[in-house]
Amino acid sequence: MTPPISRSFAPLGELLERLGRRLRASTSGGRLGGTALGQRLAWHVTARLGGYEPARRARLAARRTLYQGATSAEKLSLLTLVWNTDPAHLRALADSIFMQYGAPPFEWLIHDNASSDPGTRAGLAELARHPAVKLERADRNLGIVGGLRRCLERATGRYVLPIDHDDYLYPDALRIVGWHLTRHRGAGVLYSDEDKLYGDRHCRPYFKPDWDPVLFVNHCYTAHLGAFERRRALELGVWSDTTVEGCHDWDAVMRFWRAGEQPLHVPEVLYGWRMHRGSTSADPHAKDFVATSQRALLGRLIAGQNHPERYALEPNPLFPGTPNWHIRRLPGAPRPIATIVLGDPANAAVAAWRDGSSYPQQRWQSLAHGAPLEHLAELARVAAREGALVRLLSDAVAPLPPVDDASAL
Repeated sequence: MTPPISRSFAPLGELLERLGRRLRASTSGGRLGGTALGQRLAWHVTARLGGYEPARRARLAARRTLYQGATSAEKLSLLTLVWNTDPAHLRALADSIFMQYGAPPFEWLIHDNASSDPGTRAGLAELARHPAVKLERADRNLGIVGGLRRCLERATGRYVLPIDHDDYLYPDALRIVGWHLTRHRGAGVLYSDEDKLYGDRHCRPYFKPDWDPVLFVNHCYTAHLGAFERRRALELGVWSDTTVEGCHDWDAVMRFWRAGEQPLHVPEVLYGWRMHRGSTSADPHAKDFVATSQRALLGRLIAGQNHPERYALEPNPLFPGTPNWHIRRLPGAPRPIATIVLGDPANAAVAAWRDGSSYPQQRWQSLAHGAPLEHLAELARVAAREGALVRLLSDAVAPLPPVDDASAL
């Protein structure tokens, strides 16, 4: 049964729309609403609180007048693996690609990983008649990594965009990607926001943050829609390691990041990740090799650190029973800590922290309430030169038992 997302929030959505009209009518609200930032903020608030479908349609309409001007004239290469795909899903993906408007030139490289399903093969034969499609059929299944690598080697565009065989591309996705690539010509990696597709209904929008390496190490939030500079991807060995078969998209961005690239975020929903029984979008256990692949990828990341012996890879306690991992720093060789107390260092609450902690190599400093931020910045700079972590404590906050924070830090 399709979740009644828009119906359940419709009254709240109407209220938000009335409040939005009043805000836009005010002088300050009108100025903010006339900016791209203001429009994005309105879209996010309405989508989260007022029902996704009305907000999604409104945002699609608004995007028609945005991203005008120069769009990249360089060809894009879309890459798709197919293996016994449901013909209806394949046709829906094809329609979403062929109905792109305002897009740069593109080619669609489809790799058939030795499909045996007659419906899939008939659908591929039909798609192969389109001038943008370059279909290649393998005599044996090369796997996800092997098939994507084959597509990467055949591609001729400057950027490659992997698109799963059962997903959906928004009708202005390539136009917006091209616009951002023109604005950021040196970008090696690009990723967008996404939502999920449940039957024919879009739901669960994922409004992603800009590049955050800490979040990325814990969660591959950059997966859909992604774009990679083709030549650089070949140099970095993207899609060459079969041990990461179940997290190939994570591995690709990881290679760019470790090589010094900072991924570019496109703050628009451009991709629909279809939910069905065989996809991890609906069931994290749908592919039993995902956990092993993630472990291999994160193990490689740990091995590349200066002191890999200081880290352990464990099941993530926030997501028990799922293929998610957590990198934990082991207590050996702890970094020093500079604890800066905002307020009275003799306060009973502060004394509880200080006297109850057995963490080694720490010092305590104080900073008066209302002190200039430059004073705090200088203390932080001193700590950075010493390689110390900085912890801020308020004299108004008392710890919960147990007080000893050595294990947490």
